[in-house]
Amino acid sequence: MLKEMQMCASSAIALEQQMQQAAYESRIGDIYLAKQLVDLSASLDAMVQSVRADVETERDESQFAREVLLEETLARYAEQTADTARAHEVETHRRELEHAAEKAHARESKARTQSTLKTLCTAQD
Repeated sequence: MLKEMQMCASSAIALEQQMQQAAYESRIGDIYLAKQLVDLSASLDAMVQSVRADVETERDESQFAREVLLEETLARYAEQTADTARAHEVETHRRELEHAAEKAHARESKARTQSTLKTLCTAQD
């Protein structure tokens, strides 16, 4: 029975050593897992910062594109306005020339009429 008790005690000691070894390995595993989680967290933080930088860059590029589009639109509008103003000036000048031509034609017609009347009046005398 002593032998059995020794064997039982020996088994208990071996089992306790195995449990201590498993606990130690478990702690090492937990430490390794914790280190992996810290590394993963740092990696994720870096990825988040990179995505934020990309989003900010895209936002800046998008804002720049909107500003360029607005400037181009305003430039086209200014050009169209200038074209319209030039067309209006040309039309106004054309009307002034037509009016001057009509006045000149009326003066010539009046002068011819007066000349004809003078000729007729002179011929009657």
